Amino acid sequence: MVHTSLAQQLRRPHIGRHRAQEEVHQEEYHQEEYQQEEQHNPANLNMSHILHAIEDLEMKHMEGQEQILAMQSKWMKQQEEWQKQHMEQQQLNEGRQLHREEFSVNTQARLSYMSDNMHHLYYAIPTYEEVQKEFVEREEGKVKQQKETLKKKMEDAGF
Repeated sequence: MVHTSLAQQLRRPHIGRHRAQEEVHQEEYHQEEYQQEEQHNPANLNMSHILHAIEDLEMKHMEGQEQILAMQSKWMKQQEEWQKQHMEQQQLNEGRQLHREEFSVNTQARLSYMSDNMHHLYYAIPTYEEVQKEFVEREEGKVKQQKETLKKKMEDAGF
């Protein structure tokens, strides 16, 4: 290792600066090691260090609790908002259902009125009872015809 004098270092600042920086780093490193040894040595710890550590832990704990409370508050607000939206949607659906039921009842009433009173509006339109009677007679005729056809086929087949 070559030693340079202060005058040489001043004339060539890049050499002195480099070596000075190395020395500063070495001193800092040794100071950090000494501080770490001092902190880890239980005999060197005093009550102020312990109290300071406890206060730091208490502060971190309180900050954590505040964060938890903030998150819970946020979740509760979100839940309230969702519940409000759900209630609004439920009210809209109930309104739609009531409207459908009312429309259905009104339609049935109109159809009932029309079927009962159409013959009053136009004389050629038969009443419901007349139409039903004709329908029943027609269906009974079909059934009788099918019965007779079946009976005839069974006789032809030999039963």
